[in-house]
Amino acid sequence: MIELSFIERGIVAGVIIGLIAPIIGSFLLVRRVSVISESISHITLTGISAGVLLGTLSHWFTNISPILFGLLFAIIGALLTERLRTIYKDFQELAIPIILSTGIGLVPFLLV
Repeated sequence: MIELSFIERGIVAGVIIGLIAPIIGSFLLVRRVSVISESISHITLTGISAGVLLGTLSHWFTNISPILFGLLFAIIGALLTERLRTIYKDFQELAIPIILSTGIGLVPFLLV
């Protein structure tokens, strides 16, 4: 079973994630943004919904990948979170719930 290529790729990916995740986790913990992954996941869901909606409503954009829209929204959400953290220096923790609420609130508008 070890000879199968997907097993080898899975083991390599697991080792790489096992090495990188603790470094990123400790960095996020020190910066007090440990729940940023939840807010970015909700923004990513909003981007995927927007990609699906745009792909189904328009005949010009039939080749749109919802995953790419999700990635774009995740990058924009992360940059916006950092921008809000620099604007509100005394209340840096509030940037994360703002982005989280925005991500949750936009999904129903895109699915209707």
